[in-house]
Amino acid sequence: RKAPIAPVVAQESTPKAEDAPSQVAEDAPVTHTEPITEDNELYAEFLGEAAEHLQNAEASLLELESDPSDAEALGTVFRAYHTIKGVAGFLGLTDVNRVTHNAETMLDACRKGTLTFDQNVGDVSFETIDAIRAMTAVIAVRLDGEVASTEDLPDLPGLIEKLKQATMGEQVKTKAQPDAVPLEKTMKVPKRGPVAAVKVDTEKLDSLVNMVGELVIAQTQVRQASLEEQLRNEKLSKDMGHLGKITNDIQEVAMSMRMIPVRDTFQKMARLVRDLGRKSGKNIEFIMSGEDTELDRNMVEEIGDPLVHILRNSVDHGLENPEQRSETTKHPKGIIELNAYHQGGNIVIEVKDDGRGLDRDKILAKGIERGLIKEGEPVSDTQIFGMIFQAGFSTADKITDVSGRGVGMDVVRQNTEKLRGKVEVSSEHGVGTTISLKLPLTLAIIDGMIVRVGRERYVIPTISIVETLRPKAEDRYTIQGTGEVVKVRGSLHPLIRLYNLFDVEPDTTEIDEALIVIVESDLGRCCLLVDELIGQQQVVIKSLGESLRGIPGISGGAILADGLVGLILDVSSLADLALKGGRNEINVEHLGAMN
Repeated sequence: RKAPIAPVVAQESTPKAEDAPSQVAEDAPVTHTEPITEDNELYAEFLGEAAEHLQNAEASLLELESDPSDAEALGTVFRAYHTIKGVAGFLGLTDVNRVTHNAETMLDACRKGTLTFDQNVGDVSFETIDAIRAMTAVIAVRLDGEVASTEDLPDLPGLIEKLKQATMGEQVKTKAQPDAVPLEKTMKVPKRGPVAAVKVDTEKLDSLVNMVGELVIAQTQVRQASLEEQLRNEKLSKDMGHLGKITNDIQEVAMSMRMIPVRDTFQKMARLVRDLGRKSGKNIEFIMSGEDTELDRNMVEEIGDPLVHILRNSVDHGLENPEQRSETTKHPKGIIELNAYHQGGNIVIEVKDDGRGLDRDKILAKGIERGLIKEGEPVSDTQIFGMIFQAGFSTADKITDVSGRGVGMDVVRQNTEKLRGKVEVSSEHGVGTTISLKLPLTLAIIDGMIVRVGRERYVIPTISIVETLRPKAEDRYTIQGTGEVVKVRGSLHPLIRLYNLFDVEPDTTEIDEALIVIVESDLGRCCLLVDELIGQQQVVIKSLGESLRGIPGISGGAILADGLVGLILDVSSLADLALKGGRNEINVEHLGAMN
């Protein structure tokens, strides 16, 4: 076996197995941060297992706070500490061993009934989990052959003393309590967790998915090229159909290998809401559902930040404090729900609260003040609520250390659009707010409508399409300062002529001889003028490279059946151009090679 690595924070040089945890040095700890050069598979495996145990323990602690008599949840936490302690002792991780030993002793007293699991025990248990995560994060960095930072390492002697005090029934002050360590510190977890336990290298998995994507493209091209021959040759047609089925099956299996449940992310959100509730003095019941819903692993990592900002706003601005709720017919305990479910080939992640709701008039006034809309201009609730996602937009009366600067919801919008999803808001003043993130199942493939403008073809994500129609000439209007609009069932929507935008020659410039595709973003709806709808198709997304990055209106490319490139339209930036009165043209110098 490999030689054990030095402990993360060592108080003495020769640990004595089970005796070591009770012997805590009084002097300051000595930190070992040198890179680890040998191959330590045992430690990498320990990190993955420890992360899983900590997640289970954290979930059970949240259950215990609701029901302290839950013996099964208490046993789960106890076993997590016991298992981590045993392996840490075997690997020579003295300090992890010490902390878990004392935490195990505290929970054993709860199991025996000599100590009651109360808020005091819960707080120090959560602080213990944070401490172990910080220590395993340092081990992970050292395993990668790098020098580890000790900035976030806990005060182990202090923590062990708190554990001993709590075991004796004494009240202790932990960082889960107000006016202690900032929330960001308590939420910190290692970049190295359950992923370390995956037996297949994730880079190899990504490579497999990319190759399957290329296989799908090649199969589509061969099928298209041999279309006439298939009509004459029945066996070839049958063989091509069989090849297509096998290719689709391989693609589905490859994509499913990247899919993981959102459970871990949801569990972190439960901890976040718990700590925020304690910090703000609000009594909150947090309800989760659909945590077994699966998403592409890259998307699961990306949705964390948007959810954090949405939940911060729900706790800080959405829910009233107990006194305010008592003045109404509401229960003093506020409710926040986090749900995930499938809807129309997409995943919806929904945050719902029963708080004060959004103040439509206040948001509208702020929007007029900032020049986002004109006073007296007719606007829908969708447009008004969509303004909360603008950078710097805030109606908060005061700024707290949790929210209020108008930054968080802008991050929600940007990150969701980066995932090719969209955000929807519904709210009733005094009743509550629901914010939904509608996301594709994967980042590698997109369902799109292929349209033609002149000789060029473009892909519009179907998630953004409301409807398509052929307008009448009299439905077109020109509004001074706004540009062209199309009237659809009494509503006016900005018109974007894609041939102007991308500098191509169209079949026609008359709207009654063309088609419009009505698309929707968080800013509202707009109409895209196209020559023809070719049809709906699932396409493999390709990056356009650094030279074409950041072009307004374009989010990527796709290789179509004939082997040529079709550009994938970025509906949000197109709507931004139209709804903010921008010119319907962009610099297309870099697109010349594709046109």
